[in-house]
Amino acid sequence: MEPQQMTLLSIETVLKFTPIEKLWQMRIENPVLKEISDKVPYDEMRKWIIDAIIITDDRIASRRAEDFFAELKFIQIKGSRQTRWLSPKFLQLATSSEILKDSVLPVAKTFCKEILSIDISEMNEEFLKSVFQLFPFCLELGAVSMHIKNLKENSLLECVKWLKKIDIKSGICMSLSSSAEITPRFIEDFFTIASQDKTAIMFRQLDDSETSTNKRAAILRFFSLPDWTVPARYLTIEQMDKETTELIFGELEHLYPNGGVFYENGAKAFHISGPTPTSIAQLEIRKMV
Repeated sequence: MEPQQMTLLSIETVLKFTPIEKLWQMRIENPVLKEISDKVPYDEMRKWIIDAIIITDDRIASRRAEDFFAELKFIQIKGSRQTRWLSPKFLQLATSSEILKDSVLPVAKTFCKEILSIDISEMNEEFLKSVFQLFPFCLELGAVSMHIKNLKENSLLECVKWLKKIDIKSGICMSLSSSAEITPRFIEDFFTIASQDKTAIMFRQLDDSETSTNKRAAILRFFSLPDWTVPARYLTIEQMDKETTELIFGELEHLYPNGGVFYENGAKAFHISGPTPTSIAQLEIRKMV
């Protein structure tokens, strides 16, 4: 009897429970696996559902929930040879667009289908569009973090434009650094993203040098939005000085006498009700210094 030809299906059956790092190493060392895996159409391959994938510069690593604090083992990323096997739930990026264009965008249809959250850091704004181009393939996306220093309004508006291409099922949360250019226009644009549940935005803190005009104007615009596209909208600030906090809350209480102020675990919040029993707009300052 002639031996059966080894196929990708038979290889996947054997490797079903193999950690993805081991698989990458085996692919390097085994010319048969390498030839088959590199030639088969990426959308016909079995995908390894990974808790998190981290791409830093030109290196890639994976992380499992049960090994969250273990040291990451990076390998050099080469085109889509590693990413074509993957469907991560969380994606962390600190890299240039050239890497994304070569390694993720060509296989985005399957690579992004399970992604719940994308975290972007240490990236020049000029490269952000390559990340945004992944959004339409992220059918489960619920959170975007862009902790990039001095992020400009144009980049934030571009991000919202791409988010609007997704059919967001259960709300979207965005986290930004304190130095991001949070403007009334961005607030208005972001909170018109259609959502069946809730939409929230959080930025870490207001620096003393930038507490005033734009940020205060953005907060006031948050409450004055006439369109309740989203049943519930939330704006959370990680830290703010007491003087600015009291000033803003005083303005809000004057503008919305039927609004409510409450305190919880050191945080201060203000909320107003919308036209339906479930609609709400809420500002929370988590820490006052």
